[in-house]
Amino acid sequence: MRSAVTGSADPVGAAPDESVEPRDLSRSTARTELMRAEVRRVAVEVFANSVSDTIGLQDVADRMGISRTALYRYFPNRDALFSEIIAEHSERAAKIISEGIQDVSPEVRLHDLVRRLAKFAIEYSQTTRMLDTIWLVLPDNAREIVRDLNRSFFASLRAMIAAGIDAGGFRDIDPGVAAQSIASMTRSAATWFDEHGRLSAEEVADQMATMTVAGLLAPSAATSAALGEAQQAAIAVRAELDRLERILGQSTPTDGE
Repeated sequence: MRSAVTGSADPVGAAPDESVEPRDLSRSTARTELMRAEVRRVAVEVFANSVSDTIGLQDVADRMGISRTALYRYFPNRDALFSEIIAEHSERAAKIISEGIQDVSPEVRLHDLVRRLAKFAIEYSQTTRMLDTIWLVLPDNAREIVRDLNRSFFASLRAMIAAGIDAGGFRDIDPGVAAQSIASMTRSAATWFDEHGRLSAEEVADQMATMTVAGLLAPSAATSAALGEAQQAAIAVRAELDRLERILGQSTPTDGE
């Protein structure tokens, strides 16, 4: 039998649409993945800006302008959507740890890591904020993903700081406290960074990294002396202020005078 389009003969016994089915399937799969990605994007916007645990798929569907039934084609429930968002975010975050520069001093490694952490928090600010908002209602598997990532992250960061202390480059502090402080500082950029502000995300991240390393560097003898003098001066000023407050308090007239 001849094809009406090409004039060529169809293979005997073959289904008429057999040659196009894989291509159609591929296109359908691509459309589905694009739609799932759009659902995740909109969901992050919805959940990042809500503090209510009653927010669910209906709110996402409303934002997208589709029915809840249509949304069920891509995610059966809120937990499944949460889990996929968290898994995707965690995969990106894990790369920051694994792709850090090597064979350099702890100071340089830490500067690079903090800079990239700050940029990550800014670039994915809504997902970062969403984690804080929905933590209490996350399904167990999503919480475990976050816990695993945190364990890996803090272990790497503590080890990096400890190496700097052992090498004499960082001051003698608790690496765990330093790691928690760094994590809190970089995550906070997701809340306060203004994309229309004076500084770009790159500039903000670089300054945060520079301040972090400067705060951890072991002080030189000259720096220690200056710091000691400043501390003594601050103590003296506070003592004088306390003395003046006592004098003023004693000389304040009473209501009856």
